[in-house]
Amino acid sequence: MNSWSSKLEIVGFNGKPLVEGGRALPVARRKADAKHCVIDLTNGPENLQWYPQEVADEFANEQRWTLFGSPLNFPKNCIDETQSLAQQPMVVYTNQKLLDNADRQFLLACLRALQGHTDECKEWILKSFALGSLPSKQHLLEDLDLERVRRLDWFQELLAKLG
Repeated sequence: MNSWSSKLEIVGFNGKPLVEGGRALPVARRKADAKHCVIDLTNGPENLQWYPQEVADEFANEQRWTLFGSPLNFPKNCIDETQSLAQQPMVVYTNQKLLDNADRQFLLACLRALQGHTDECKEWILKSFALGSLPSKQHLLEDLDLERVRRLDWFQELLAKLG
């Protein structure tokens, strides 16, 4: 059985960036027939709506989709042992200006948290803390990117240090 990850590639994301960084549902292209869809598992993978290249181009021209210059591999961690699409993939994006001006340690911590790499998230957050560039406690409590780590002991200990 072929895996979703070998059948699809990520070619963009749903919508257009209105802010310097964020996350969005990915737009995938099926390699066999070049049809496109937004990977939204809300109603299950069997209910994905596939569009021909011409419609994908229209969506991009209308700025309903943002397409990349080069495709990305489909994330294998979204596929379960039965080769079914089991976890919602997301595209995390930012622009170069934000990367040039922002605290990279905290951005990397957020990225690693979104990817489920909580140990690496911890490393980057602690680096940001050590450099004195960690955002406010309130920001840490409200940042949606940190949902996966917010209840972990090390994160709670860090919040306690922040008062």
